[in-house]
Amino acid sequence: MVRSRWVFALLAITVLLSVIGAKVPFTAAQNQASTSDRPLALAQGLKDLNTVAQIAVPELDLAKERADAAKRPSNLPTRFAKDYQTTLDIKQVASIEIVGNRTVARLRIDAPKALSINVGFTSYNLPKSGQLFLYSPDYRSILGPYSAADNEEHGQLWTPIVAGDQMVIEYSADSGEFALADLTLSAINRGFSGFGIPRDLLVDKSGSCNVDVVCPEGDDWRAEINSVAAYTRNGLDMCSGALINTTANDQKPYFLTANHCGITAENAATVVTYWNYESTLCRTVGSAENGTPLPKPNTTMTGATLLANYAASDFALIELDDEVPTEYAPFWSGWNAQSGDFPSVVAIHHPGVEEKRISFENQATQTTDYLGTTVPGGGTHIRVIDWDLGTTEGGSSGSPLYDPNHRIVGQLHGGYAACGNDRDDWYGRISVSWNGGGSSTSRLKDWLDPTNSGSLVLDGTGGTPAFTMNVNPASVAVCAPVSAQTTVNLGWVQGFSEPVTLSASNLPAGATASFTPNPVISPTLSSQLTIGNLSTAMAGDYSVVIRGDSTTISRTTDLDLSISGGLPSAAPSLTAPANNATNVSETPAFSWSSAAGATNYVLEVASDASFSNLVYTATTELTSLTSAPLSTNTKHYWRVRAANACGVSANSSIFSFTTEAAPGDCPIGTETVVAFNETFDSDPSWTHGGTGDTWAHGAFGYNGGNGIKAIDPDSTSDQWITTPAISLTEGLTPTLQFWNSQTIEDRNAGGCYDGALVEVSTDGGSAWNQIPNSALLTDPYNGAINASTNPLNGSQAWCGDPQDWLKSVVDLNAYNGQSVMFRFRLASDDSVGRPDGWKIDNVSVKACVAEAEPEGPSLVFLPAITKN
Repeated sequence: MVRSRWVFALLAITVLLSVIGAKVPFTAAQNQASTSDRPLALAQGLKDLNTVAQIAVPELDLAKERADAAKRPSNLPTRFAKDYQTTLDIKQVASIEIVGNRTVARLRIDAPKALSINVGFTSYNLPKSGQLFLYSPDYRSILGPYSAADNEEHGQLWTPIVAGDQMVIEYSADSGEFALADLTLSAINRGFSGFGIPRDLLVDKSGSCNVDVVCPEGDDWRAEINSVAAYTRNGLDMCSGALINTTANDQKPYFLTANHCGITAENAATVVTYWNYESTLCRTVGSAENGTPLPKPNTTMTGATLLANYAASDFALIELDDEVPTEYAPFWSGWNAQSGDFPSVVAIHHPGVEEKRISFENQATQTTDYLGTTVPGGGTHIRVIDWDLGTTEGGSSGSPLYDPNHRIVGQLHGGYAACGNDRDDWYGRISVSWNGGGSSTSRLKDWLDPTNSGSLVLDGTGGTPAFTMNVNPASVAVCAPVSAQTTVNLGWVQGFSEPVTLSASNLPAGATASFTPNPVISPTLSSQLTIGNLSTAMAGDYSVVIRGDSTTISRTTDLDLSISGGLPSAAPSLTAPANNATNVSETPAFSWSSAAGATNYVLEVASDASFSNLVYTATTELTSLTSAPLSTNTKHYWRVRAANACGVSANSSIFSFTTEAAPGDCPIGTETVVAFNETFDSDPSWTHGGTGDTWAHGAFGYNGGNGIKAIDPDSTSDQWITTPAISLTEGLTPTLQFWNSQTIEDRNAGGCYDGALVEVSTDGGSAWNQIPNSALLTDPYNGAINASTNPLNGSQAWCGDPQDWLKSVVDLNAYNGQSVMFRFRLASDDSVGRPDGWKIDNVSVKACVAEAEPEGPSLVFLPAITKN
């Protein structure tokens, strides 16, 4: 299924991002409707989105998901999203309206804190008149239309990402056919890494030592660059791969990638490929901007079928559901299935599954097994000793390795290479994959040599010569009468040489467009577009269509043009959080009124009323925003100002609010009562013991101070350390709090091999009971221990592998008025250890009480004194 993700300017549409859970009965409109290349909410005008039924999925814990993804074994692909499984018939759960002769169903998805959303329909079959769109509530990211042409034999549809934490699903069809659709939403996947979305300082991004394919280093590899694409699987994991040629030169959409990326016969339909995801500028290697992610491209395909795979050489070959569109300028790479080493190699890949990069190794390769250095070892892999320019990263898996003759010789399995080191990578050999496991489902030759030519080498083919076109920047804001300027970039494929004449339409009334040069002729790569005569143009947003025409091909691309005629009329009025609000979420949902003439708004949050200490700032085009986490149990101040290309308004009035207390915090207006506190600055000589006891005091603490630690050994152990007795005052709500870090062996399949837990005794240590998950206010146990030789087999436990320092808070209400002791317990099975083990610091028991009224001097009344 071939689709472009395209961008609409906000055409004087006000979108209300209200949270409404009720399903709305259908209504009828009198205007006519038909199939459209944009959602009916734009083309026909439906009810406001705040009236549309909504599905709310659980809030993402971004830090946890990123940490869990970082701990995934190296033999698994890079993960960027968290799934939410469901079974929803869109026709049954959506809000229904009738527009002319069409029935429209809309459903909103709210995924708090998600950086992106993609969805999977495990039942997808639309009637002839049916159309499906998926878009962000502000209509700036729109997927579709999907239609009956996308009905596949496997009966599924998996989508590219829509940036942000909200998505609207819109299905429409002629009213007589509406009920014929089979449209079952089964997966809502919530992005926790950026996957191409610029974001804050927590950004995970490709390394700055990488080389953009647009740079001069890529000039000799332009054709092969167009072979490579990034892709997602199950809407959760991401890898790279490449189109590969066959001896029939028939341009079948065969796509080579890595077996460890996890494509199976059952999930191949979930594959979504992203083409031409490249920077249009050659960013300087080592610079900050070189590592900054760029938005995903507007050229995608969905769905595939697994043809063959073989674990030994880590290859997988899939066939995409549709032909690759010529406007994507595809190239089918050649291959070399001969054995032997190569004097130099080149890799083209998507590190971090961000924009496409190219890497060079000028040293001869070696033949080894995977991760091996013995030559030839098992002989299944090509070892790249170290990259001389560029590197590879997670997400590069499955990408092709080329010999000096521009033929694929392997696909990336894994390795140790990264920016800042000279480590090695290993690629599964085409020469081994050629005969693979001996059958058509486990070898390449049946698919890549359908003519039975017997050839072991083949050059690539690019099909019909063509050109590509895009604009950079694709969004321009100006203050009239200043002219707008952008660059139209062109790419020449397979020696395309026809002149391309550029033109622009959908301009503001009275505006002019000029291109320099025009026409554009290869090898020229760009033309400067100037939109002038804007002195009489009406302020607003315009979607300018840029068109390129050669003798045989036409291309279009959009430019978002925003024109301002003066400063915003006034400062916004603040709405939420209300002034002096309390118990506000640590990620507040801010909202304010719109200001005439504004194109964006600047939000500032500070810890003081003078805004000398800003703790959060953001710029948005909307009148609402959910912030990054703020300090809990803290008073904050916020304000907003309106902005456009002409400048900014005055600041709004200042509102204050207080964030909610986190578990273990004492809310404002209360004070902390400390029943016990151990900082481990000196050895407290706590009692410890058990089998294989390694508990020790030393420089193991949080932030480099002292703490206590137990090693997770590679033998059966059950070791513990206990606190002194602690009295809990009746009537208070005490908590046990401690900082800990974990490097404890977990299980890839879930749960733990080795594990740690906390126990409590109320009888001086004679009997011990595990603190249950229900009492863990933060950081619940990771799962059950599943190892027969572990003394705690079956118990719920922690097994971060690793888990950085975090604060655990335990509810002790059940033990009010009693004397308690706590026991920290670590147990292991008889194999595999982790020397860093379990580290603990700053153990305390605290409660909160109302602040006492301050005592002051008694009032003394003196007689009045009159001065003459």
